[in-house]
Amino acid sequence: MPLTKDKYFELIESSPDYLHFRCALDAYIPGTLYKYFSIPDDSYKAEKRFKQLKSGEIWFSKRSGLNDPFEFEHIALKGAQNDARQYYLNKQQELEVCCFSALLYNKLMWSHYAAGYKGYCVEFKVESPERFYPVIYENEIHDLSQEYQRFYDMRSEMCANPSLVLNNYENRKVLLRINYPLFSKDTCWSYEEEYRILDSSTVSNGELQQMTTNGLRVTKIIAGAFCTDLNFQRLKEVAGALNVPLSKIGWDSNLRLNEVPLP
Repeated sequence: MPLTKDKYFELIESSPDYLHFRCALDAYIPGTLYKYFSIPDDSYKAEKRFKQLKSGEIWFSKRSGLNDPFEFEHIALKGAQNDARQYYLNKQQELEVCCFSALLYNKLMWSHYAAGYKGYCVEFKVESPERFYPVIYENEIHDLSQEYQRFYDMRSEMCANPSLVLNNYENRKVLLRINYPLFSKDTCWSYEEEYRILDSSTVSNGELQQMTTNGLRVTKIIAGAFCTDLNFQRLKEVAGALNVPLSKIGWDSNLRLNEVPLP
């Protein structure tokens, strides 16, 4: 059952401490997730992408690199002071995100993120569910003015003494509440069934991170139905280097997507 906004806030309030909260949230994270990729037409850029996959690297995007211009905007701060609102806008620029889907047999995902079935999809085993947040889909803008103002007022003390947050669940609840807009999106995106890892960095355009650091292990590569022969051979080489199976997405006579195992 998908996580809802009300259930997320209920988990915060009903948990006696952060460990219990995180364990409850982890129950919503699938053991297997998928990430879709296009393949650049430029041969050098394509080889670079395959090399990253072979090296166990994965890209974390800044907000400017995401396809939804309303990312992190599911928040109302009208009751917060101007400097607190500006602080939130500034912190948005430091955030970076890596997005995954729970779905493999999704025509829209293959069309939108794998260049019309010409790209590929990577299957991951999730070994650190605590790194992930399930995306919550809703159209309501949630007012977090009070929580964010409280965080803003005590941010310096929190930075100087992290135990104020780590050892005080009441303070940590504030952070959990104000984090909500970072993984909520309009319901029109619900077809993606997205799960994401959130991080923060001062780099301007995003960065590569190690999959293992984020609790990810490649377990399969699935080529798109219209992947070129050259790119298919490249994926075959990567799959061999990673010692994982390679398959190809196809469809049956009823146009239902299926997987074609390869020798």
